[in-house]
Amino acid sequence: MTQYEDLQVGPKVGTTFTPTSGTNPVTVLACSPLQDDRCVVLCLLPHNERHPFAVWRATMAFHSEGWSFTLGDYCATLKEAVGVYEERGGRWRL
Repeated sequence: MTQYEDLQVGPKVGTTFTPTSGTNPVTVLACSPLQDDRCVVLCLLPHNERHPFAVWRATMAFHSEGWSFTLGDYCATLKEAVGVYEERGGRWRL
C-alpha cells in the first residue's frame, strides 16, 4: 500500500472534524471533486453564529494529516452558501 491509497476525493458528507488549518470542528454538508486533486466543500460551522456556513476548497494534507481548507467564503444563510458552492463547481443535492 502506498501513502496515497487511503486518500479520498473529499471529506465524507455528514462527518464532523477539525480541519488542519483550524481549531473548531465543522460538519460537511456537501463535497464535490474539482478537476485536480482538490474539491469544493460546503460546511456547517456550529460555533459561528454570524456566519454558520462556509464554502472552501479542500486538499488532503501530506501523509493524510487531515483536510486543509483554503479560499473560504463565509455565509449567513444556507441559500447563500449553496449559491457560492455551485459557483465554485459544486453540485448541490438534497
